[in-house]
Amino acid sequence: MNLFSSIAVIKKEHIMRGKIIWNITMLMILTVVFSSCKKTEESVEPQFKNMSLIAKVNTDGFASGVFVQVINNKSYAFVADGGSGLYILDVSFPSVPSIVVKFNTSGYAYDVFVSYINNIPFAFVSDGYKGLMVLNVSNPAAPVKTDSMFFPQDAVLTAFIDTVNNKAYAGTYKGFVKILELSNLPNQLTQIASYNTFDKIGGLYVTGGMCYIAEPDYGLEILNVTNPSNPHIVGYLPTLDDANDVTVGTNTAYVADGLAGITVIDVTYPSNPVYLGTASAKSYVGSIFLRRNKLYITEPSYAIEEYTLNSLYWPSSAGYYVTTGTPFNVFAFGNFIYLADGEDGLYIFTTQ
Repeated sequence: MNLFSSIAVIKKEHIMRGKIIWNITMLMILTVVFSSCKKTEESVEPQFKNMSLIAKVNTDGFASGVFVQVINNKSYAFVADGGSGLYILDVSFPSVPSIVVKFNTSGYAYDVFVSYINNIPFAFVSDGYKGLMVLNVSNPAAPVKTDSMFFPQDAVLTAFIDTVNNKAYAGTYKGFVKILELSNLPNQLTQIASYNTFDKIGGLYVTGGMCYIAEPDYGLEILNVTNPSNPHIVGYLPTLDDANDVTVGTNTAYVADGLAGITVIDVTYPSNPVYLGTASAKSYVGSIFLRRNKLYITEPSYAIEEYTLNSLYWPSSAGYYVTTGTPFNVFAFGNFIYLADGEDGLYIFTTQ
């Protein structure tokens, strides 16, 4: 057991106690607020602000992941739809999206990442206990299964594709980061390393030779993956609540931190991550996406929210939209925002 692992074991009890106290305190506060502030019709909060819904597509399953990619000069939205597999939609005109094909994966599609490897577009589907499935989507209307990597008695929940180095990082329920070589695609996948984290994987982000891992019961763990065959921990920072997802900008990591909102962390020196503070959200934050100077978060029991980075790193709320489904995952592409909204399928928005 290395030093960081030893520290993590010691910290776990304190973190969990702290989270229990935090959650109980928040619930007490919310109970007092809602019981003492019965809203009249005039005081009910609007259902949206600075966000406009332009299209909605119903899917058969539970939309939990979305990714948009250009293929053959057209824009396509790939939706991981739970037990229904993968939906591919033509969103070249986002206000009139059309379903191109529904591809039944063999497992439960939690997430999807679409990337070009060797000039071929591939969809990487996090397919639960059926592992990481790779589809050749050169013709989006007829996806072809290229390969899959199966991990016995473990489920792939999410994946991040490092297109610079042709590597896939698959995060599992049992807390493993599986690193796969993609250079041989469309031939067989090869696993080159496996790293056991402190907890199940909520989200992954790889940049600058570092892999940032959101772990719900622990916080943010940072791996050095300069040599992907030898990943090793260089930094760790507990967060206030559930670290469900992470995205990284210039020297700053943003964590979707459950009831705590958005936790902002200085990662100028990955070996010494520094807590900068939290930006409050309307509800429990489940996922996060960064594009240019905008952050987008999902709150599964409430809404999608947009934040503007007004300073070097600090987010301020700029808009939101309350949906009727379960906001689960968000992706920004061009001037449009794509939301995987659980049982309600795919939403497409514009913002002011």
